[in-house]
Amino acid sequence: MGAKWTEAEIATLRRIYRGKESIKVAVDRLLPHRGYFSARDAARRHGFACKTPQGKAGRSGYSWVLAAIEATLADDVPMTNQQIADHIGVDKSSVAKLTRKFHGKKFRIAGWSRIGDRWVMRWDAAKLLDVPKPPPQTSTQSHNAWRARGRVRTGCPANHFATLIKQVTA
Repeated sequence: MGAKWTEAEIATLRRIYRGKESIKVAVDRLLPHRGYFSARDAARRHGFACKTPQGKAGRSGYSWVLAAIEATLADDVPMTNQQIADHIGVDKSSVAKLTRKFHGKKFRIAGWSRIGDRWVMRWDAAKLLDVPKPPPQTSTQSHNAWRARGRVRTGCPANHFATLIKQVTA
């Protein structure tokens, strides 16, 4: 951690943020012993930076994402991390990080969805026990699913040579 900010430096920083000059240029000129990121963090701590036109503090970190996840899951509709991220408008990794962090405290696994060949958790905000993960498919079930996908690809479930015919005629 760097040196503590004095009242004079904070007053100078306040003038920089209220001025029309570029913040980076003004910090270099008026506070040469302080870096831009240090100045930005100090401005945030003192409440005169990162403000929206409505006067609210800007979004930083994951705190607003957590509140948005809680509001989304308050509808009692279990959702996957991807569905939550699409609904809120953030990256899936941000949602996954928070749902894992607060798993058992604020969120639970309310069910499982099969996406492709893997199981994906569906999250809920209830204070109940997690739903256990379904058992893996048997080799017969896996083989039947693989064959069904093959029938869909060929477009003709009765003709085993449909793929070969399409290759020859192309």
